[in-house]
Amino acid sequence: MIVKPLKTNDLHPCDNCGGRIAPFFYRLTISFRQLMINPTAVNEVLGTAQILGGNLFLGSVMSPDRDATIEMPGYQIDKDLFLCSDCVMGVTRDQAFTIRPLDWMIESENEADDEL
Repeated sequence: MIVKPLKTNDLHPCDNCGGRIAPFFYRLTISFRQLMINPTAVNEVLGTAQILGGNLFLGSVMSPDRDATIEMPGYQIDKDLFLCSDCVMGVTRDQAFTIRPLDWMIESENEADDEL
């Protein structure tokens, strides 16, 4: 995966502690999607495996090539998180680093409402 370079106006403080990120920082790119298991594809693999003596590997190789998941429409969020070296190394123990996708969904809805 190729990560796009950042512009100066894209830089902001650490997303965990709010501290400075200079001179070195870590960029965590998260892709948040809702997926559903494709029951037809899973049944095909399991049925083929049962015919072939219960060998799941052979069942997955011999069944039609279908994706086992379906991406659901709706929230599709790509988020860049900036972390300072102290947070990555665990130097700051006063705050635990947490990923909050629900906050991102609310944030993206608010941004969409502002554009209207």
